[in-house]
Amino acid sequence: MNLKNPQVAQNKHKLKRDRCLVWLGIIAVIGGILDPFGDRVAAFQFISFLAAIALFYCWIIYDGRMRGFTIPKYVKYIIALFGVIGIPIYFWQTRSFRQFCLQLGGLWLFIFHYIFYYVSATAVNLALS
Repeated sequence: MNLKNPQVAQNKHKLKRDRCLVWLGIIAVIGGILDPFGDRVAAFQFISFLAAIALFYCWIIYDGRMRGFTIPKYVKYIIALFGVIGIPIYFWQTRSFRQFCLQLGGLWLFIFHYIFYYVSATAVNLALS
């Protein structure tokens, strides 16, 4: 972190965190567009699944740096292996109870991803029928 101006470092981490969120949305839209094509794009669906996990993980890492929170290794492993469990643990550790509840325990990240995925998949299905 920049010791001369911690605000600059915090803004840098916030920018990287926001970029992860944008890429998460882009991957979700591409996956949704290719979803109706099923088995023909199964390899891409698997790769996009792994990329989404990596982006969830990166978002958490940058959020932790932005908040000055060192994420324990066990939480990092749980996030990478079982994001639906690990992300709420991270949000519980880094936010007040009220913020935790308002942000749905961090599950809004998954909701964000799947809304973009299903909207684009539905649009393509409608266009193809």
